[in-house]
Amino acid sequence: MNGKLQWKASSVINASLEDVWEATQDISLIPGFHPVVANVEFLSGQKKRAPGVEYQCIVAEGPQKGSCVEKVIENIPYEKTSTLSVSDTWGLSKMLKDFVTETTFEKISEDRTVLIFTGYYEPKSKILNALILRRKMKKRGMDVILGIKKMLENK
Repeated sequence: MNGKLQWKASSVINASLEDVWEATQDISLIPGFHPVVANVEFLSGQKKRAPGVEYQCIVAEGPQKGSCVEKVIENIPYEKTSTLSVSDTWGLSKMLKDFVTETTFEKISEDRTVLIFTGYYEPKSKILNALILRRKMKKRGMDVILGIKKMLENK
């Protein structure tokens, strides 16, 4: 990672490592667990994460209406996947350099897995990052984890 560790969010999910891994690898499922993403466009033509795969998340309404393009830069089965934020319509890509979200998986038992999101980047404004961005992005990461948890535990 080129960016500096900025935030970390995690939760135990009552599902197998395999189920948690599969849910996070299927890009088409993002609207089902991300609180604001309405649709995903498969820019690389693939619905599964793999190094080099790019996709665009569309936020159709609300104050965050717009989109972002993300690219998978690392994908180690059942261990971790890393995604680079390539561009967005909100201006985040202008405020954050080398923004990467790393997702790691830790098996606790056959039906319990810890899902961890870690955010790395270099902020252009350390004050804005300290006051707003870091906290807001950690909350969004936690909201996504809780969406995955709800999706898998309420099957």
